[in-house]
Amino acid sequence: MSNGLSFLLAYTFSKNLATTDDVLGYYGGYGQSIYRRSLDYSVSSMNVPHDLRITWIYDLPFGPQGRWLRSGAMSYILGGWTISGINNFRSGSPISIGNGAAPIRRAV
Repeated sequence: MSNGLSFLLAYTFSKNLATTDDVLGYYGGYGQSIYRRSLDYSVSSMNVPHDLRITWIYDLPFGPQGRWLRSGAMSYILGGWTISGINNFRSGSPISIGNGAAPIRRAV
């Protein structure tokens, strides 16, 4: 871009669906039915519907190629500097609902 400013913008709209969030969900006894996994098909806890990332770079206008302080000692000290930033804005994870009980383990 002109005047030393450039930026990059990326936006993602998505939906993460799954039958479980981990392997132990079924083998540890947390699912509704190990034989009908489709009963647990819903939005995953890793779902992030909106993700906006903005990256910007600004060349400071000082020094020999800049707008100000083109000559002298200060042009060499302040010239050639760049400021940049990465901003990430995203929506939160869905609310998880659970009963807080540990699985029942029986001694054999």
